[in-house]
Amino acid sequence: MRAAYLRAIAAVGALGALYVAIALPFVVLALVIGGLLRGAELFTSGEAVIVAEVVIALVALSLELVGPRRLPSGISVGPGDQPRLWDLVRETARDLDVPEPDGIVLTGGTAVGLRAVRRPGITLHRHLVFGCAVLDGLSERQLRAVTAVALGGLRRRRPPLPDRIALHGVDMVDGLADAARGRGGLGDAAERFAERYARVCAPVLSLQERVQDRFAAGTYGTEAVADGLDAMRRLRTAWGWYRRGYIDAGLACGCVPADPLGDFKALLADPERIAALAELPAGEPPHPLAVRAERLRARPLPAKVSPDGPLAASAPGLDDPRRVAAHLHPYLVVADTHGFASVSAFHVLDGMTALDREAFLRQVNGYRAAYRAARLAPAARRAGAEPPVTLGGVLALLVNGEGARLAREFDARPAAADASAPEAETARATDDTDRTDDASGTGPDSPVAAALAALLACAWVDAGRARWKTTWSGRDEVTAHDGTPLDLAGPAARALATRDGARDLRAAIADAGVSLYYEPRVPIFAAAKERETAAGHR
Repeated sequence: MRAAYLRAIAAVGALGALYVAIALPFVVLALVIGGLLRGAELFTSGEAVIVAEVVIALVALSLELVGPRRLPSGISVGPGDQPRLWDLVRETARDLDVPEPDGIVLTGGTAVGLRAVRRPGITLHRHLVFGCAVLDGLSERQLRAVTAVALGGLRRRRPPLPDRIALHGVDMVDGLADAARGRGGLGDAAERFAERYARVCAPVLSLQERVQDRFAAGTYGTEAVADGLDAMRRLRTAWGWYRRGYIDAGLACGCVPADPLGDFKALLADPERIAALAELPAGEPPHPLAVRAERLRARPLPAKVSPDGPLAASAPGLDDPRRVAAHLHPYLVVADTHGFASVSAFHVLDGMTALDREAFLRQVNGYRAAYRAARLAPAARRAGAEPPVTLGGVLALLVNGEGARLAREFDARPAAADASAPEAETARATDDTDRTDDASGTGPDSPVAAALAALLACAWVDAGRARWKTTWSGRDEVTAHDGTPLDLAGPAARALATRDGARDLRAAIADAGVSLYYEPRVPIFAAAKERETAAGHR
């Protein structure tokens, strides 16, 4: 606790240094004008110090009142718009004996938090921010628990003043970094300062999270709050899958989902995703929410008030979800997990095609597989395939026993060798980072096996022998036109492992009527229909 307090003092000092740096040109200007009016007396009488302090104070006040500030992007809803949500928040505030928030903001992602801003006017307004995915993804009992944690920021026993100033400055520093981004050295300096300031404030934020967790557990009990935090962990993990594997991939290939919330619920209902969410990933650092839940369970508290209402096990959802989703569509697409989005982020929506669930899945799955297959071509060239690299050229390498060499070249591919800078950005968007194909070599779970399976799937679809499966599994799956699943991952792994497997695969390709001249290429856009504006935000 003492270390966190010292960090808060350091953060306040850094914030003061930032104010001085920003105010320095105005201080110089004020001193020059004062020197012209008063002469040397301004400096000999000590008035120059007072002038500098006044200017710095005015700059700090201006930044607080009208300066840039990083806040969640969304829409404000009143009691008439979302009566059920407001009733739940008010009941939770009464149970905790804290004031009601001044407003509720709905945004994209899976945010649940209290944000403070002095707009309009100079009074501090506190708004409770909810990501729309939370209202459909958590039960009423779980939502009440995580709302109680967020409302812990309104408790009567407030944090020490340095902690409050340090944490309140995070949004201002990030807002300055967003405003200065793209402005050369100034933007780079602002981003570096924001990163370091966030690191300095991290222990302070962690301490306040622990205090708010204990505050909520003191009312609703440890088990209810810990269960809510675990549910939020699963929900944020799933939203990360959906965000990286589908929305970002769709933006890369020129399309966006017409119903992001409906698609996300469909992903949550996928059996493979349910099984993956039930287990904590091995070999990875624990999720911060999982750490907080375990810390609560280590020191249990009894419940004073039951969080169970008449519909405790069901999701509260949204009132008039279609209208709300239509207004929030841009925020659902561009906002990050915590609901933040810069103004420039909305520019990517210009000219995007809005697709229904089935069409969107086919486009994104096909685009992602095509990109993964295209990244096999440079490795094949380095392994000895003649350009242009085709499916037949890759199979010739495997028939000659070069599978292990192809795998080594693929694993050792340099970051800039496979793609130019825009393509590298697309690769980050189209890589399904929740896959477990990190193992090297030629096994069925290796990256090169996944790339070869993607190449086969693209060749089958290009030849009209298959179509992309509308699945949320994250794998490159295709089906025959009668709906029969086609297993291409197994033959791909066997072809990499042995020459006989490669010969069998070449025979299967000939029997299926698939061309060996298929060339893996990085697709430009997967959206084949006429492009239209899906959502515009100015």
